[in-house]
Amino acid sequence: MRAVLITTLLAVVAAGSASASDLDGNDGRTTHLYQERSNPGESMDEFVARISTQAIAVTDKRRVSLCGVIGQNSDSYSIRIGTSNTWKRCEIDLGDTGDGFTSTGVTFHTHTSDEDSVRGFSAQEFNRPRGYIAYGKVVRYQEGRTKDRPVKTR
Repeated sequence: MRAVLITTLLAVVAAGSASASDLDGNDGRTTHLYQERSNPGESMDEFVARISTQAIAVTDKRRVSLCGVIGQNSDSYSIRIGTSNTWKRCEIDLGDTGDGFTSTGVTFHTHTSDEDSVRGFSAQEFNRPRGYIAYGKVVRYQEGRTKDRPVKTR
């Protein structure tokens, strides 16, 4: 019985180590970090402006980009925030929403402030139909290159 327990424990530890080393390789997989939900009556812009403060704090602390797709259920919004563990990109699964929420297709993405990251939307981000970006003290929204507007400056 003791041997079985030790073998099982070693297998669990080894599996955890493999997962951690895979993530360090920045292979494009997204690691889920946390989930946010809108307050009653909060618009999508207000929701994103509110959650951007924590997302930027996590981005600055970890020095990685965060991202997710906004889900909607009636007049509520939700987002599962994740990272690809690099500042260069963040892979967004447009179907990865919270339970009971349907994808809006609207993305949210942060950029780090301490390296050669883009200030504003990159060409790749403009290729997405609609989305928000947060960096420094700024939150912006875009629906293509000609429809880019500020949402919040802190």
